[in-house]
Amino acid sequence: RSFPPATREALLAAHTPDYLDTLEQASLGMAAPSLSRYGLASGDNPVFPGLWEYVLATAGGSLAGARALLDEGLQRAFHPGGGLHHALPARASGFCYVNDVVLAIRAMVAAGRRTLPSSPAPWASPQSSGSARSPAKWSLATL
Repeated sequence: RSFPPATREALLAAHTPDYLDTLEQASLGMAAPSLSRYGLASGDNPVFPGLWEYVLATAGGSLAGARALLDEGLQRAFHPGGGLHHALPARASGFCYVNDVVLAIRAMVAAGRRTLPSSPAPWASPQSSGSARSPAKWSLATL
């Protein structure tokens, strides 16, 4: 399924205008001041041509998933390019330029929904034999 890229306005739900300006300028090859202040041009978060389009596509996929959950009655949505939850409001971190997870959750909350795991984490109950490091079988469920 295809989806539209996110808009700058949508990104403002989780990121500061100056950070978004810097991402866009760096993507165009402009010498943006203080790239390191924003966590950019590091080993984890390199700057490259098309970075801005990558950011918009990543966020757009997660927002499309949220819309599908809200509007189409789907129980689960999966975005293989999403889940980049390390980005901060004004800083890239851990290979994440924007926090698409926060954007999707805020879109769902704005629509009056809550997000919860569809099943408890393996470490949620004392009877569980799972560990915090074992993969959890989670998906976002809407209430």
